[in-house]
Amino acid sequence: MNGKLSFESKFKRGNKFYITYNQKIADINPIGDLTDIDKEVQINTSNDYSGYKALLVDDSTGNTKLTKKILEKKKLTVEVISSGEECVRKIKSEEKIDIIFMDIMMPEMDGVETLKVLKDLEGYTLPPIIALTANALSGMKETYLSEGFEEYIAKPVEPKEIDRILKKYF
Repeated sequence: MNGKLSFESKFKRGNKFYITYNQKIADINPIGDLTDIDKEVQINTSNDYSGYKALLVDDSTGNTKLTKKILEKKKLTVEVISSGEECVRKIKSEEKIDIIFMDIMMPEMDGVETLKVLKDLEGYTLPPIIALTANALSGMKETYLSEGFEEYIAKPVEPKEIDRILKKYF
């Protein structure tokens, strides 16, 4: 199309890409609002997630300590609760939560049941909900994703998996 592709790169700041090409105008009627076209996209490439809050839902204090420590090293504010019922109450309180890490195997209401209750709440915007489970058998990831979880992490939690998820959502 006889176009031109260029970019500007600033160390530790990011890149700007420019695409220029000639195109014949087939219809002068607008097809959308282009006022946002010049906005910059910010991508966090550091390990600093200050200002974000994670809700960690897990009834096992041993697992909770490890996961909480990993999240706090990323500078997230972390609140730990131990049941699905508490999670539902927390979401209903409308306190700002940016991401939920939820254990699957909890007494009374497990992670899958809790997820279904949360998704059935009307008028609430849910943050990404990540399944945490020691059930790392083949095919389990697909099972939990099909249940509606955005992501799946096998226990014991690996810092690189937390990194991957935080970079994806923040």
